[in-house]
Amino acid sequence: MKFLRLITLFLILALALSACGKAQRSVTYRIDPSLRSLYEYLGGKNQLGAVISEVFPYNENTCQYTVNALLCIDPQENVFLYPLGVNLITSQPAAEESPASTSLVVGGIPVYEEFIPLYKQLSGASITGMPLARARMNYSRQRVEQYFENVGFYRNFNEASGKVKLLAYGAAACATLCTYTLSVGAAIDSSPIPETDRAFLTGLEKIDDTSIFGTPLTRAFLASDGMLEQVFQNAALYTTPGSSVIHLRPVPVIIGKPASPAGPKLFGNKEGMVFYAVDGKLGYHVPQLFDDFISAHGGTAISGMPIAEVSEDSPGVYRQCFENYCLLYTPASEPAQQLVLEALGSSYLAKISPADFNGETVVISPSTVRLRVEAQTTLLQPDHEQRIELMLNSQLDDQPMAGIQAQLVVTRPDGTTWSAEIPATLGNGKSSVNVPFLEHVPNASIMRYEVCLTGIIAEPVCAAGSYVQMKLP
Repeated sequence: MKFLRLITLFLILALALSACGKAQRSVTYRIDPSLRSLYEYLGGKNQLGAVISEVFPYNENTCQYTVNALLCIDPQENVFLYPLGVNLITSQPAAEESPASTSLVVGGIPVYEEFIPLYKQLSGASITGMPLARARMNYSRQRVEQYFENVGFYRNFNEASGKVKLLAYGAAACATLCTYTLSVGAAIDSSPIPETDRAFLTGLEKIDDTSIFGTPLTRAFLASDGMLEQVFQNAALYTTPGSSVIHLRPVPVIIGKPASPAGPKLFGNKEGMVFYAVDGKLGYHVPQLFDDFISAHGGTAISGMPIAEVSEDSPGVYRQCFENYCLLYTPASEPAQQLVLEALGSSYLAKISPADFNGETVVISPSTVRLRVEAQTTLLQPDHEQRIELMLNSQLDDQPMAGIQAQLVVTRPDGTTWSAEIPATLGNGKSSVNVPFLEHVPNASIMRYEVCLTGIIAEPVCAAGSYVQMKLP
C-alpha cells in the first residue's frame, strides 16, 4: 500500500509538472573614445568587466584598465590587449600532448575544449594571446581555469558546463592603484601553474552538466586496479589512463545502500512510472521525473541500472538508488534543489581501503570554510521540536558548499549528550536536523549544542550555540 501511495504521488507530480563590514565603494570610469571600438567589439562590460581606471600613458601606449584586461592604443593607432598574463602568471614550457584530447592546440598547448567557443568568439590568439599553460582544476578556488597572455578563462565547478568567464587580470594588475571591489570568484592565483589533474577534463566536458557530481573531495589518483580515479561529493569517477571516457564506480553498492529484488512490471506511463527491466521481464519502477533527469545527464551509462524501488525514507524525502548514484527528491525544496544526487562521496572514501586510495584529499579546514549554526527558537517548550540549521560557505569566494555532512551533539546540564547526524548540505550550503524536547532535565535548563563537519576533513570544523528548554506554567 505504501508503494501504491508513492505511485499516486508521483503521478500527481508528473501531471503537475506537465502543467558585517561596510563594503568599499567601487570606482568606475567611462571607456576612452580611442579604446571604445575594441571594448565594445569584445563584449564591453559583460565580457571585459567595468572600466576601473582613468586612461594613462604606458610604454609609449595609451591604456585603460577594465576588471579583466588592459586595453591600449599605440602611436600608430593600433588597438590591442596588453599581455598582462606574462607578468601576472609564471608560464611553463609546453609539454608533448596528443591533439586527440582537444580539437584545438595553439603553440603546442591544448586549449581546453569547453573554452574554445569563447576563445574563437574573442578572435583567437590575436586577442587572447598565446596560452601560457594547459587548463587545470584549481581546487582551492573550485574552478577549471586556463591562462593566456592577455586574458584568462574559467568555469566554476558548481556551474553548468559551458558557463565560461574571464579571470580578473585587470583588477589584479591594478590592485594598488584602482579602487574596485572584486568578485573573489574571478580572482587569479599569481603563482606558477602546476601540471595537475588533467585526467578528467576532456571526459567531463562531454557530460552535459558535471555540477550534479558536486565539488571534488580528492585530487585525481591512481587506484589499486590501475584506473585513474577522482572522488566527488556525490559520485566516484574513473577512467583508463590515457582515455577520455569517464565511468562511475558503483558507490551505492560498495557502501551497502539497501537493495531490493527486481519484480514484474505493475505500473507504466499512466501512473507516472518508467519500467527499467534488468532481468528478463523483471525490473524496477522509476518515476518519470527521475527518468527525465537520468536521460538529461548521460543516461544509464552514467547512472547504472536501479538496485531498488523508490521509497520514502523520511517524511517528504524520496530516494531511489541506482548502481552508480542515488537520487533524492524533496518536493518542498526550492525547484533547483528538489531532485539531486545524494552525497555519498565521503562514505565511499571512508569505506575503501588505503590500498584503493593513495591520493590527496581536497582540504576542508577552519581556514577554508565558514560554518554557521542557528537554533530556530531560543526557548523550546514541551511537545515542540528544536530545529538546528547549519550554513556552510567557502572562505575563498563565500559560495555555498554542497554535499558535506555533519554531526550534532546536544549536551544536557548533567553532562550527558544527545546526538544526531545532519544530512549533507544542499546546493544552498544549508542543512538541518530536528531535536526533540529532552526529558529528565531541570526546568529552564540551558541546552548547549555543537555541530562538527564529518567525512574527509583536514582539521575539525565546528560551531556551537545554545537555547533554553522550559516548561511554562
